[in-house]
Amino acid sequence: LNLASYQQPVGTMPFEAVAFAVSMPANSFFWKTYRVEVPVEQIAWDLTATSTSGNLQIAARRTNVPNAGNNDAFAEAPAGVADGLTLVPPVLSDGVWYVTVYTDGAAAAGSIRTGPPVVTDIPFIGAVTNDLAAKSGWRIYRFTDINSQLGVLGWELLLSAPVENRLMALRQNVVPGR
Repeated sequence: LNLASYQQPVGTMPFEAVAFAVSMPANSFFWKTYRVEVPVEQIAWDLTATSTSGNLQIAARRTNVPNAGNNDAFAEAPAGVADGLTLVPPVLSDGVWYVTVYTDGAAAAGSIRTGPPVVTDIPFIGAVTNDLAAKSGWRIYRFTDINSQLGVLGWELLLSAPVENRLMALRQNVVPGR
């Protein structure tokens, strides 16, 4: 039995980045952790790990380093699907958070998009197609036209895709979460 022990370095990741590069070459430590300062009064925080090779997974935790088994949120989508997670208040708060990117023990590379989630305004009555279907996690829509809702006694929301392992969440005036 061979045992290798390493001190895991902690890098820094900005709160907002369109493509923060991550690389875990073969024969390396397959966990990388980054410190992120989350600004005050965020409505939500979205993290998406997109793999260009291998399969990147992602976990986040406030104040402490996360891993696959101990975290505030994680995403472990299958290869070929971007791993996405969204944190919302009251779990999300400002301050120091740590993000760990890891693999299944194989070399991997890709990027992380971090920052406020994509929120798309849509009409109260109508249909919309998810334009982020290649990403696991939440897709956030917002209804802002209050006048179109006046006098309506009910509201039906339907998912046209198969509903296995799919959730829908509603929340008034705040980004929903689970």
